[in-house]
Amino acid sequence: MKRYWILIFLGWGLACKEPPENVKKVTTLTEASSPEVIRQLNQINQYPDSASLRVEAIETFDSLGKLSLALTQIDELIKRDSLHAGYWTKKGEIHEKLGDTSGALRCYRFASRIYPNPDMMLRIANLMAEQKNDTALFILKSISNEWKDRTYQSHVSFIKGVYYARKGQSALAHQWLNQCIAINYHYLEAYMEKGFLFWDAGNYAGAKKIFETVIQLKSIYPDGYYWLAKTEAALRDTAQAVAHYRQAIQLDPSIQIPDFAALR
Repeated sequence: MKRYWILIFLGWGLACKEPPENVKKVTTLTEASSPEVIRQLNQINQYPDSASLRVEAIETFDSLGKLSLALTQIDELIKRDSLHAGYWTKKGEIHEKLGDTSGALRCYRFASRIYPNPDMMLRIANLMAEQKNDTALFILKSISNEWKDRTYQSHVSFIKGVYYARKGQSALAHQWLNQCIAINYHYLEAYMEKGFLFWDAGNYAGAKKIFETVIQLKSIYPDGYYWLAKTEAALRDTAQAVAHYRQAIQLDPSIQIPDFAALR
């Protein structure tokens, strides 16, 4: 629940080609715990040369949390078309969900070599920033020098803020997050990172102000309510904490919140 990062999406349709014939037929129903999974696998068995059916199946397996099944299908697509940047990007996303940052970076680098673009460079820089890898700064400098529009400049500033936050250099982190917000006042992730910095420093009043701003900017943002409630609980404002925890869980029932009885 605590850490946030930007997601830069590269479409599946990049350099799409129909796969060649005579590809190995899918026969396993491993992890097929739902009728929808079974239906998708049966379709692939029936039409093994259909890239579109595999892409549809990958999205289904991803949404259902069947990540190993999704990876299997992505690997089949890559075997047929190893120069499809979208396939490598999707594989990287699945590795991220599995917590395999090294695997994700490897896939994103392949995608970037096939189809160089600033969005993929930002994605790579963001993962490296989370790892406190100094290479992130070199990538961000390259992006900043070449792409001057406000969208990329705000992303660069945000990721620099993340990098310095992970390095424990809070003053520099706040500086770059503030610059991100100055470029794009509605950049919610930058506010959230600032709130986390205040929280980690034990400045709950400062964190509360930040999370209040977040829900003012986006009144249906569950994580904003969740963290506002946490700061209010830390400040012993129990009534407000309970109210905001309730709003958070109404917006996102998957959020884990404390026992209300313990807060009263």
